[in-house]
Formats: sequence, C-alpha cells, structure tokens
Amino acid sequence: MLGLRRTGKSSVIMISLNELGLPYIYVDLRKFEEKGFASYRDLVVELEREVNRLTGRFPGLLELLRRVEGVEVMGSGVRLRWGGRRRVTISSLLEALNDWAEDRVVFVIDEAQELINMRGANLLPALAYSFDNLRRVRVVLSGSKMGLLYRYLGVEDPRSPLYGRAMNEVELKPFSREMAEQFLRLGLSELGIEFREYDMVYDTLAAYRAGSPTSGTTTARTGTSESPK
Repeated sequence: MLGLRRTGKSSVIMISLNELGLPYIYVDLRKFEEKGFASYRDLVVELEREVNRLTGRFPGLLELLRRVEGVEVMGSGVRLRWGGRRRVTISSLLEALNDWAEDRVVFVIDEAQELINMRGANLLPALAYSFDNLRRVRVVLSGSKMGLLYRYLGVEDPRSPLYGRAMNEVELKPFSREMAEQFLRLGLSELGIEFREYDMVYDTLAAYRAGSPTSGTTTARTGTSESPK
C-alpha cells in the first residue's frame, strides 16, 4: 500500500483487518525513523509484543510456538530470542502462524521502506519463502517513500529474492475538495445530521494537515509466473 504521509494508509489497513476479523501481526517501523535504522533486535522486540497480543486472544497458538527455535513459552506469553546462534527467524515464525491459521493470518509492516536500513538481518528471503510456501499467510507492506520501497523489494531486480513475484498494489491519494464534500455529506446523512459548512471543514483540515480522508486508486503489478498472494 502506497501513499504520501497522512493519506490514511495505516487507518485503511487497520479498519480492513478489523472488518475482516482476521488474526494479524502489525509492526510499525515509523518509531525507528528518528535514529535512522532498525536493528534485528528492534524488530524482534516489536514482534514479541505482537505475538503476545495474539496469544492472548488465541492461546492455542502457544503449542505451535513451543516448537519454534528461539521462542520461549512462559506461562501465557512468549519471549523471542533476538541474538546468538539460536535466535528466532522471521520465516520460522511465519511458518508457525501458517500452520496454526484455519483461514488466513496477516503480517503487516508499516513504512516498510525502513527495512532497507535494517542491521543484522535481511527480511527479503523470509518474505520470498512466505510467498512461495505459506499459503495462509498474507503479507501487507505499506510505504510513504515509494521509490525507496520499490528499490528495497527489487521485484524487477534479478538479484532480489522477490524478483518476478506478482503483487497487488493500492495507492492512496488525498480527496479533492469535491470528493471530500461528498464523503462528509454521505457520512453525516447516514447519521441523520444536517450540515452545510463543508468548505469550512475542508479548509480547517487542510490547514492542519490532520488526517484528511483518502481515496484509493488500485493498480496491479504483475510478475512473470506467480499469482497474487
């Protein structure tokens, strides 16, 4: 999912996940932008938090996680080992989620272009492994720096593990004034509210750049031999 900052990518992802009711892992890499990079430890700490959230809802997942190297089950939660020879791997975690899921499970990385600066690991092989082998895992990547995200994924670079993979691409763009008014009018009418100060609302939101509504323009990028996952 692509789009400039504050066009609503994260909101669209979270609303979609909640409406679909699918279990998910959500990692937001924006918190590491200030220091300029994320380490493998940073990523594993975020994953540990998300896995514990998931096992809180689905305790049965713990039994599968016991078999994963680098995962220590402690009561109703888990601890993920990020260092040493027996550290947890992303592919093994995704494999456990795939084996556990009855339908689908979603792995989301927000602002995924920050992975290009990750220290201590390369996630591309794990993503390629998931694409090829884990049919219940759906991977969602979002990015506001589109050129950097394309360069990181390298789907058109023969040297990249993701080369030739097909993917679905959604780009969010800010509403025009007319579309924003229509969006607001329809929403308020559903609530039975009569309101006419649309210009004032639009100008205020534009002035503060505060999460303006978005419209999605969907395009598809197709690879050479794979079907979209």
